[in-house]
Amino acid sequence: VHIPATPVEVEPPAPAYPTPPPSEAIVPGPARPDVAPAWERRPGVKLIPAFFMTIRDVLFEPHLTFPRMPVDGRLMPPTMFLLLLQLTVGLVSYIIGIALELAQLPYYTQALSRSEEFKNLNFPVWIFFILIPGAFILWVAIWLGFNFLIAGVHHLVLMMLGGAKKGYDATYKVVCYSYSAQVFNLIPICGGFAVLPFFFVSSIIGLSKVHGIEGWKASVAMLAPYV
Repeated sequence: VHIPATPVEVEPPAPAYPTPPPSEAIVPGPARPDVAPAWERRPGVKLIPAFFMTIRDVLFEPHLTFPRMPVDGRLMPPTMFLLLLQLTVGLVSYIIGIALELAQLPYYTQALSRSEEFKNLNFPVWIFFILIPGAFILWVAIWLGFNFLIAGVHHLVLMMLGGAKKGYDATYKVVCYSYSAQVFNLIPICGGFAVLPFFFVSSIIGLSKVHGIEGWKASVAMLAPYV
């Protein structure tokens, strides 16, 4: 007697995560979703989504993000990302600071009203609206220049260790995007304690993935200049 076999349902295999191509072969564009971080896919990805997606990916998935980062010699995209990050964190921090100061405004007003030195300064109020933004813009410009310099120091240490498999632009991009950790400064009181750990972890993983080197070389390259 022939008994037909009961057909066994076979579940289709889960789609595997695509293996990212070598960084030299990556061409940014909206048709290449394997390019990361999202900021490198602009203008195919809109400004605000790309900004927040980049922060999320760099801080929480650096081991998946940096291997997919294009090393194409372009320094403007990471520089613009870093500039937007500085302006955003600085502006929000300034607003929070004003709100905290306004909560204590009656105390300051009373103290200044009793201060003879303050009365003799004769400062026009409008000058503060020029000095504060001007000082902030100057600080951002100096900070961007310092970042170019410190990324060069990191890359020089990598060269001394024989770990600079890619050019300066690879190291510069990793450093710029790793500064995403500065968003933790927006968390009052305790947020600042998370900035350095997230920055160094992201940048060390980024350097090791982009340059294809051991983690200890990336760690020395990131920590040596500060030591």
